[in-house]
Amino acid sequence: QYSTPDLQRLGYLFDHIERPELAEALRGALHGRRQRSVLLSPGARRKSVAEYIRRIEQLEGLANGMEGVDQSYALQAGREIRVIANTDLVDDARIDLLASDLARKIESEMDYPGKIKVTVIREMRAQEVAH
Repeated sequence: QYSTPDLQRLGYLFDHIERPELAEALRGALHGRRQRSVLLSPGARRKSVAEYIRRIEQLEGLANGMEGVDQSYALQAGREIRVIANTDLVDDARIDLLASDLARKIESEMDYPGKIKVTVIREMRAQEVAH
């Protein structure tokens, strides 16, 4: 199935690799397909998952520790955080301040790649029943 002598040697190598997923990743790389995650050791994947969970928990912890925050949810693998503000403690005028304060707190206390979008939601509902 491999045409040149070099490719034939690579084919022989692929056929004798004990981890099938590694052989498939190498075949994919040979044909221009990217499958980098397979090349990582299981320990490296566990470490990156643990780091991801720590970063999400830290992000939500920073938000939940701020005055006027009821709940927070990290989204998009930690690239966004949505905060539910307590309507009794945060009025419409203070919602922008809460978002900017949280963004500054994230900048000063966390180490993260790229940007984190901060969205603060303050919801007020009114309901009435007509008889």
